[in-house]
This record gives sequence, C-alpha cells and structure tokens, in this order.
Amino acid sequence: MVKGFIGTSLIDYPGVISGVLFFGGCNFRCPFCHNVDLVLPERLRNLKDLTEDECIEKIVKRTKFIDGVVVTGGEPTIYENLPIFLGKIKKLIPNIKIKLDTNGSSPGLLSKILFENLVDYVAVDVKSSPEKYDYATSVNDSFSNVRETINLILSNKSSIEYEFRTTVVPKIVDRDDILEIANIIKGCKKYALQQFKNDETIDPTFKDISPYQVSFIESMAEELKKNYGLNVVTRIY
Repeated sequence: MVKGFIGTSLIDYPGVISGVLFFGGCNFRCPFCHNVDLVLPERLRNLKDLTEDECIEKIVKRTKFIDGVVVTGGEPTIYENLPIFLGKIKKLIPNIKIKLDTNGSSPGLLSKILFENLVDYVAVDVKSSPEKYDYATSVNDSFSNVRETINLILSNKSSIEYEFRTTVVPKIVDRDDILEIANIIKGCKKYALQQFKNDETIDPTFKDISPYQVSFIESMAEELKKNYGLNVVTRIY
C-alpha cells in the first residue's frame, strides 16, 4: 500500500510543514505522469511496502518538526481501507493535519472520508476537459466519476480546505480546455495551474514535449481571475 515516506516537505501542503506518504498503484495511466515508479507494476514491485504501524511510527517521530501529513500517490483511494488508516492517524496523532491528493476517481470512498472528517485538505486533479479525459488518463469513461467528485467537493458545506488542480500539458490541455474546466469548477475555493515536468513520463514520447512557457500559464491564471472570478494559483517548476 504505502511505498515511501518523506519526513519534511515545505511544498506539498500549502502553508503547512508536512511529511508525505506515497501510496503505490494507480487506476489511471496518464501518459504525462512523472510518478512512474509508483504507477507501473513492473517498477512498483521493486519498492518495499511500509506497514500501517511503520507509517504511523514515522509520523510520530516527526511531530516535533511537522504539523501535517500528505497522503499521495499513485492514487490512495484505490485502497478501500484508506478511511480506516486515516482514522488511525487521527486517533493516535489528533493534532496532525491530513491532506489527501486524489485523481477523483473514487467519489464514494471520498464521500465517506469527508463525512467522517478524516482529512483537513483535499486536492483533486482535473486532467483536462471532459472530451479529452480518456486520452489524458488512458481509461475509458474516466470523467464520470471525476465529475461526481467535483460536485461532491463543491457541495460540501464543511470547513474543509480544498483545491482543484490541472497540470498544463501540451496535447492534453490547451486554452479552451482550461476555460471549460473553469466553467465546471466555477465557485471553487482554489484552482491551481501547474507546469508540466518532462523529466520522466509514463509515455516516453512525452519527454520530448516542451512545457508551456511560464507566460502562457500566468496569462491563463489572470484570465480566469478576471473573467471567472476564480482564486487561481500557479505552480512553476
């Protein structure tokens, strides 16, 4: 289940110094994904599993230095026992904040996690416009569950923090796609536009694709702020 842990991160949880738990496995095969070791089975099997007790022990040892933990992947929500694991962390380390990164493919599991107040922050990937989603994920009918997740997050009345985020990948995302996403998530608390990194990708041909210029990403952010009233942040790597 868990394949790795970073003791301290200043960038994975906005405003919170955190540890990071990396879950192995994913139900999408986004060609531009850079977490190859955590997604492809032939690479994943080379990584040692951490038990739940080992994960909690590592977090406990870092509590003097961190205020939160990020649960990321891969895709954590492919594991049905994720809510139990998150509950253990909350029970044993009650002051720790938990952020969940997800591709939005498991709205039922996420609904349970939100209902039981097991996380403090959720980041949901929105890969592209609905028309391009199957290409972006290499999975048929992949947007239907993501749309359900988006609606779940937007309708949630709790104080949970969240963001939607899009990695702006040429061939996968263009200006029209970003504007369509903006319409779908209109009214959200935060939307992040992230620069594509081509150092390692699941589809090797995407390593030859140059990321968009920073000026394009920043101009899109300004357009969304002005015309859609969105709170947009940019992440440039």
